[in-house]
Amino acid sequence: MFANTPVYYPSIEHAKENNELELWRESYDIKQSHVQAEAPEQLGGMNLG
Repeated sequence: MFANTPVYYPSIEHAKENNELELWRESYDIKQSHVQAEAPEQLGGMNLG
């Protein structure tokens, strides 16, 4: 994974139809890593562990 910003915005169906599934997956992984990194901030810094 080289990018830090998601680069693929169309749906997974579009990616499959256009043989761009690898790019979609990389972008999806980037999006998920951002969601996980932002989750504690969205909870107001609460320690739920």
